[in-house]
Amino acid sequence: MNKRIIVSADCVCDLPENLLKKYSIHIIPSYIVLKGARFQDTIEVDSQAILEYLENDDEALSTMPPSAEDYKEWFDRISENDTRTVIHIAVSKKLSKSYENAVEAAKDMKNIHIIDSGYFSHGMGLFALAAADFAKRNATLEIILDELARVRTNISCSFVIKATNYVTKNSKLNATISNLINFFKIKPIVKVRNGGLGFGGLYMGSRMYYVRKYIRKTLKNVKSISDGIIFVTVSDCSEEFKEFLYSEVTRRVKWKNVYILDSCASTLCNVGLGSVGLMFYMK
Repeated sequence: MNKRIIVSADCVCDLPENLLKKYSIHIIPSYIVLKGARFQDTIEVDSQAILEYLENDDEALSTMPPSAEDYKEWFDRISENDTRTVIHIAVSKKLSKSYENAVEAAKDMKNIHIIDSGYFSHGMGLFALAAADFAKRNATLEIILDELARVRTNISCSFVIKATNYVTKNSKLNATISNLINFFKIKPIVKVRNGGLGFGGLYMGSRMYYVRKYIRKTLKNVKSISDGIIFVTVSDCSEEFKEFLYSEVTRRVKWKNVYILDSCASTLCNVGLGSVGLMFYMK
């Protein structure tokens, strides 16, 4: 590991603890806002707590990125007062103010480099893993930054959404389109393109039916997919359904590593209950 270079990321990268430890990635929590109070994601609240809350109250939750002051304190701590170089991976600047706040915090710090991942959830997690892997192999800062520019174009990040209420309330999708989708009980694929969200398809039917269709469509071009790792990001999902997901994602691609993981609270607040996401590297 290049001990002079520290990789950090917003907690919305959704990476599990074992991978954070293996790749020495430091994560800064964002906030969940509920009834005027805010809670640190991954520290004061998790996705299970959000699920339990939503069973009893349908009030909209919202998310808030760390402030510039939060980032400044964070960068001071992990850089050991600017004596170590930090590469910080932020949520796409089209989806959050995380990047903007981090840049503001780092403007007077010489060893802090803020990178717009262009993604969120495990799409951002893949980007952070790439940065940490280069650092682990003792790559220089210049090489890491150059390689990350290439990696940004080689990640597939999408979700099939059960209902678009939360995506819309958090200003990620047009409200009129969202209302039409929900009225006709259509399940859209929401895909990250050029840092923003766009539609990648529309399905109807039972959850098992439309999720199967989504997986097979997303993984159909096997020759263009890198088989190293896939993240299947879920919310409000039984163990039985996770077994179904594993069976479907391994049907066409023989992945070296398959992670079926619950999203963090921040991701859950934005994609809603019952969503399923697929994130992987492209060749």
